[in-house]
Amino acid sequence: MLQIAKTDRVRIDARLLDCLRRRKGEYSAEKLGAIKDMGGSDIFMMITGAKCRSAKSWLSDLFSPAGDKPYTLEPSPIPDMSPEIKNQLISEAVQGAQELGVPPEQVKQLLMKHRDRIL
Repeated sequence: MLQIAKTDRVRIDARLLDCLRRRKGEYSAEKLGAIKDMGGSDIFMMITGAKCRSAKSWLSDLFSPAGDKPYTLEPSPIPDMSPEIKNQLISEAVQGAQELGVPPEQVKQLLMKHRDRIL
């Protein structure tokens, strides 16, 4: 099992090194030797960089269209509570305020102030 992992790692490392050389515009020693033996030019055309930039551009267009946000926001629906539940919550809040020693006039003022939000 360990031997298989080592073999696969060597193969993957070689592939990644080849990709890095292509991106940098360099030939491997074996490839450069083969080109010179044939009498060819050792100029690297740097096509890989153009392909990588093109792929990045396509992916950017795909995941974030021009002029549009890559996400959407929608307000969450606020469910209506039944009047019984609202009244129960208000009475619990008033009772809790009384237990804390808040004067009844101040409780009434707070209820009037927030009447639109409560009802």
